[in-house]
Amino acid sequence: MTEQRKFKCADCGHEWQVAYGTGKPGREMVCPKCGSRNIYRADSGGRGRGQCGRRG
Repeated sequence: MTEQRKFKCADCGHEWQVAYGTGKPGREMVCPKCGSRNIYRADSGGRGRGQCGRRG
């Protein structure tokens, strides 16, 4: 089973997954539903810090 990174669009709410090892998502990444660049990691744990790396 391939590990996945989960992303969410802050504009339309669409969620999708990208497999680890497919390159580092950057500014060129857009929401596949609406084309917005206003996206963030929506992982609930594991690798990465999720949700833009914010800590509260």
